[in-house]
Amino acid sequence: MSTALVSCDPGGSVPPKPKAWHVSTFAGTGIKADTDGKGTDAYFINPISIAQSGATLYVLQQSGSGFIRTVNINNAQVQTIVNGTGRLGSTNGAGTIALFNNAWSISAAGSTLYVADTLNHKIRVVTAGATAAATQVRDLAGSGTAGHENGAGAAAQFNWPAGIAISPDKTTLYVSDYKGHYIRKVLIATKAVSDIAGSGRAGDANGTGTAAQFNKPWGIATDGTTLYIADRGNHHIRAVTIASGQVRTLAGSTKGYADGAGAAAQFNQPNGVALSGKTLYIADRYNHCIRAVDTTSGVVTTIAGNGKKGRANGIGTAAQFNEPMDLVADGTTLYVADLEGAKIRKLEYR
Repeated sequence: MSTALVSCDPGGSVPPKPKAWHVSTFAGTGIKADTDGKGTDAYFINPISIAQSGATLYVLQQSGSGFIRTVNINNAQVQTIVNGTGRLGSTNGAGTIALFNNAWSISAAGSTLYVADTLNHKIRVVTAGATAAATQVRDLAGSGTAGHENGAGAAAQFNWPAGIAISPDKTTLYVSDYKGHYIRKVLIATKAVSDIAGSGRAGDANGTGTAAQFNKPWGIATDGTTLYIADRGNHHIRAVTIASGQVRTLAGSTKGYADGAGAAAQFNQPNGVALSGKTLYIADRYNHCIRAVDTTSGVVTTIAGNGKKGRANGIGTAAQFNEPMDLVADGTTLYVADLEGAKIRKLEYR
């Protein structure tokens, strides 16, 4: 009697593992301090916003007077280019002396950075150099007094500008006015500020222009046709058609933590947003996770984090964050400003 050999792999190969989001620490120790270095030898204090230009990440710290750091994507080297000097203020000039007042958001166009200087009620411009001495800061728009006024440059007023995004053609800035409950735009060449949508009152209403209402909007991303807004106080993701000012709710309902389509999904004070193709990635601050929204269907999924704050690296929901605030995306890689985690985290889809 003969015995047949049975193959455990009749196809001759092992099926590939399904892809997933792998979370690691890219820079920062988790201890709050302002020390340059490489990767996990560097220290951050409350990284609140992040922008990318080529192989450089620009990180804005919520450290009162406004630190701006660069992180080289190729080697994770961290360098301070605006050092804040430890005081609050609204001083222009070199990065060694320039001051901000609780700036909350940063956007990049090459080495030109645009900053929502929140408690100065201004939009500032930073020409980034290799060092703080080689960096220059100036005002673009806003009087420095809280209010709501359209106009050019210092004639305009903002009320806690929180989120900022630049158009794909680099001509226009879009700004979420956090306490004004407006979405505004700034034409960079003329410094002219105007409204796109919002009534000036906190609320939750879809509609066109002033018929729409927001509640403390924060993060903004755009493809040049549509703005995607993290409507933080409403726990919604909103979509605004730029040309018409038409506002609709893409996803979200009441405060909570649930995946699903449209109003079946729940967020807990979503903050930063980043667009890659038809996918919008969201830093869901108090759910301590990273979410993804299909901008066509409104379907929300959790890609990393499990709703519990922590600092664990890992795959998907095995990873943990501690108040993720902002992120940038290029399709298969995300970089996240983890506020209370005091780190820059990296997510790779592989």
